[in-house]
Amino acid sequence: MDLQATIELIEKPLGIMTLLEEECIMPKATDMTYRDKLFGQHLGKSPSIGKVKKQTKFEAHFEIYHYAGTVGYNVVDWLVKNKDPLNNSLVQLFKNATNTVFKGVWENYVGADDEPKGKVENGTKKFEKKKHSIRDENFDLKKSIFEKKFDS
Repeated sequence: MDLQATIELIEKPLGIMTLLEEECIMPKATDMTYRDKLFGQHLGKSPSIGKVKKQTKFEAHFEIYHYAGTVGYNVVDWLVKNKDPLNNSLVQLFKNATNTVFKGVWENYVGADDEPKGKVENGTKKFEKKKHSIRDENFDLKKSIFEKKFDS
């Protein structure tokens, strides 16, 4: 079986992976809008993808036809998994570290599940929520190590 059509469906521009990346940066994107874009781009145009013909034990949203046969895929949580958020337990471990440099880097990190800290001004609660990316945390860590190294 020639797998070129399936490989292109997955890897080429506007394929499964690039459409997923695109949806991850769209603010109102959902798993179902991803599925709809996938169908709009490939349904009827690629022989390797199709709508689910027969539901099995789990709910599939689309099927890919390749050497393993027909395989159904469920797109629930694909966007969340692709964004690769930090594990909150891990962040809490970092915030409570005994190493002062490590602890200092993570002390201001606010994750998606953290409650914003509020100040009361004129009877209204103002919220401050500062988000850091892993890149910001990495930069802060390098900066802290560099400063400690040359302060001694």
